[in-house]
Amino acid sequence: MPSLRELLGFGKSEGANNLVILNGYPLAVVVAISLHILLLGGLVYLQSSSQSQALE
Repeated sequence: MPSLRELLGFGKSEGANNLVILNGYPLAVVVAISLHILLLGGLVYLQSSSQSQALE
């Protein structure tokens, strides 16, 4: 049975190390960027909530 990569027209799969999703970006890159965005969003939220308490 052909792999998902072969069904989508990407050719033979050489293992899970080069799992490619999202317009050709590797899964590790997508996960790393997502975690950084979440971390930055959390820090911005904490910064804004602490500033609003200081103004009261």
